[in-house]
Amino acid sequence: MARNDIIIRSKRKKADLLLREGNWSDAREAYRDICRVTRNNAGDWVSLSIINRNLGLLEEAGASSSKALEIDKNSLDANYAHACFLHETGDFNGAIAFYQKITKLKPDYANAYYQIANCFRSLGDIEGAESNYQKAISLNPDFLEALSNLGALLIGQGKRDEALEMLQRADRLRPNCEQVLCNLGHYYLLSDNPDAALEYGLKVLSINANFFDACYLSGKAYQFKGMFDDALDYYRRALELAPGDQEVTASICDILEIRGEHEEVLRYVSPLIESGNAAPSILIIYAAIARKFDQQENAIILLRDYLVHSTDIVNNIDIHHALAKLYDDKGNYDGAFQYYEKFNEGLDVLAIPEGDADTGIAKMISVSSDQDLWEGLSRSSHEGNEPIFVLGMPRSGTTLVEQILASHREVFGAGELNEIGKIAHELPEIIPGNKLYPACLEDADSEILDRMAKRYLSQSVISGKSRFVDKMPTNFLHVGLISLLFPNASIIHVRRNPLDTCLSIYFQKFGNTMKYTNSLEKIGKYYCQYLKLIENWSKLSNIKFLEVGYEELIGDFERVSREMVEFCGLAWDENCLSFYKNKRDVNTPSYDQVRQPIYTRSVERWRNYSSHIGVLLDMFGQENTCV
Repeated sequence: MARNDIIIRSKRKKADLLLREGNWSDAREAYRDICRVTRNNAGDWVSLSIINRNLGLLEEAGASSSKALEIDKNSLDANYAHACFLHETGDFNGAIAFYQKITKLKPDYANAYYQIANCFRSLGDIEGAESNYQKAISLNPDFLEALSNLGALLIGQGKRDEALEMLQRADRLRPNCEQVLCNLGHYYLLSDNPDAALEYGLKVLSINANFFDACYLSGKAYQFKGMFDDALDYYRRALELAPGDQEVTASICDILEIRGEHEEVLRYVSPLIESGNAAPSILIIYAAIARKFDQQENAIILLRDYLVHSTDIVNNIDIHHALAKLYDDKGNYDGAFQYYEKFNEGLDVLAIPEGDADTGIAKMISVSSDQDLWEGLSRSSHEGNEPIFVLGMPRSGTTLVEQILASHREVFGAGELNEIGKIAHELPEIIPGNKLYPACLEDADSEILDRMAKRYLSQSVISGKSRFVDKMPTNFLHVGLISLLFPNASIIHVRRNPLDTCLSIYFQKFGNTMKYTNSLEKIGKYYCQYLKLIENWSKLSNIKFLEVGYEELIGDFERVSREMVEFCGLAWDENCLSFYKNKRDVNTPSYDQVRQPIYTRSVERWRNYSSHIGVLLDMFGQENTCV
């Protein structure tokens, strides 16, 4: 007997050496031989189960762990091996039962709580996942994976401060951990900071060029920035690393759909839809193209079936949005509004409280009313007229105006540039005097303004053309600053029916820093403040300012288009009338509109929802003015 024990110990030693060398196949044969001899040693069957699982032999892994449990049902290792087997096969509830049994056998087993959390996360039980990650961390404060996963989970819940704390703790434990860095990148992406997100993605790829999540993160950041070709490059790299990944596939299709390549999108998603295993992101893309193929009813059925099994308001933001648009397409406006309300309820959870713009716009209204102050400030010496600023409330028609101008042979459509906002944010640190913006402009001299104008132009992509359009709508906050940086700039203000504008804002998904967009009442109040600010700017005599009414543009398209082109100091170009043929990428919710000839169905769209917008009707009335 003693001799047999010596032989078995020797075999185990050799088998474990094979494992350390990464020779899993030979180690498997060694442990199979050991198990044939020992038969009733639970530890040997556990080792065989682990080896089989790592080799992808899941059926044999389950058989081995079951044998270990037959021998010793209270073995911690046997229960853990069987839980891991169930976890890997997708039986998350079964795995949870075994992991929970382990916590009864060993209450301080942090890894069991961590795995329970992972299972709950896979099941969509966010609350269960969060509480178990927290339990694992309470038992092991330096549990890197639990800190990182909890941080990622909290990001999705809009708990940004807590998420950042978890991720920073993980980063301190292991600087340059690829997954932690990627999670930090996702944090910044969901905080509307794609530049910071991209830094993290590219940093990880400099460490490990084949790290899947870094490729995906980089793609998402480039897409956020409107750099679609770069985004597709990274998405395709990610898909090479994880063939068939549905989230990456959906992201690729999202760009293709924006570009109008609907047949190609259908080619991607049809097999997944027909399989019955389409991820929510695939269902959402399918819903976006359903109208093009008269498949709205099928899309509605699939989305509603999904909601039967998923009730979390945050996780279902995009599902609710897709359903709302489908119902709107079909003329079921009451049904659509019901889903738009749920959509905004979820967005409000994720919104950053500091994103409310009430304080900032109120301050600008106060300062902009002092005409003598603004007309007496220093100006840059820049004499060029390269930038054309198109601004106004979001959803007011700025994308259409940009597309018309960008179809001119001398004009490049640069999209929504955030450089003016960045300059405004940084000026208090640049201008001596320790004053906040915009008061600090009183102490700005021409040299500083020249430097800022040069910086703005250096950050703007002009693409070899003499003029470019910056259509950041919220530049209406900074008309005064724009006039100081570029005295000869053309500024076009687009104004739309307030009821249509406010409702359209409520129907769209904006960044998490724009909290006011999730409430009709807040949108209406903000619109009234915007009107007051625009009124003040329009009174300044030294600003080249043109107001364009969206409804007037739609109703008398050629005349208004000619006025805009002439205002910008350009010769007329017939291409402006065929703006919908321009294939440039458009990274705003109006991308579909500018791919079509002028239509009128967006004019007075609010009437379809009149029974739901009492708060706006009380503010604006039938006269469409603030009351």
